[in-house]
Amino acid sequence: MFKIQIYVITLKNKEDYIKTDNYKNLSKITNKIILSKGVLLNKEQSDKYLLYAKSAIGISLAHINVWKKIRKNKSSKNKELINDFSIILEDDTLLNIDYNKFNNEITKIINNYNFDIYKIHSDFNSGFTSTAAYIINNKSIDKIINNHKIILGHLDFDLYVLKLLNKIKLLTHKENLFITDENESTNRKDNYNILRLLDNIKLSDRCDKNLRHFLTFKVFRIFNYETIVFELLLFVLLIISIIFKIKYLFFIIIILLIL
Repeated sequence: MFKIQIYVITLKNKEDYIKTDNYKNLSKITNKIILSKGVLLNKEQSDKYLLYAKSAIGISLAHINVWKKIRKNKSSKNKELINDFSIILEDDTLLNIDYNKFNNEITKIINNYNFDIYKIHSDFNSGFTSTAAYIINNKSIDKIINNHKIILGHLDFDLYVLKLLNKIKLLTHKENLFITDENESTNRKDNYNILRLLDNIKLSDRCDKNLRHFLTFKVFRIFNYETIVFELLLFVLLIISIIFKIKYLFFIIIILLIL
């Protein structure tokens, strides 16, 4: 029988989190829940990761903190702290499967697949995006920590790079066992009302995100200004309009910025 510990990353304090539907939902499947405090960057951290979106780096550092807890507990003399696998969740996740079936599904995954990280939530079948919910094989924790580097500034992208380089074995479940409340995300900047017209366009069949969520996703910082995907696309179109002297495109971009 495998021992599994669940970690939830949250910026909320414990009293506030246990009042949420997310916690009530999760507590139906286990009482082995450890809350791990999210990370708000201090000035030193902000300066160190100058070009990256603060929220994205905060998410990365929060997950790394959990990994370090897993590694510490793995070598503990207290056997109660030693587990075979860990499930790491962000606090905007909600169970997407009958709670009576959840433990059976996790057991099937562990018994049938060899992995370092196994995603039980992703926006795409490839596992390219999202670290909202995943299982870690605790035997692999040193490998994960030693190989992980903050390169692209977003944990899901950086882990996928490790997968492509065959540094870790990252698998993705055929369906999402958790869904995410996209209104809770701190990694977006939703300043353009016109993008709400895209709310009904989903990124994929299994995805919780729509096209607006994608376009308002923070990418990196420029002089402490956090840019989003939509602004980068407009910038590219602006350059094209100037180079090729496409006046109508230039005016469309200005109108979109105003709206």
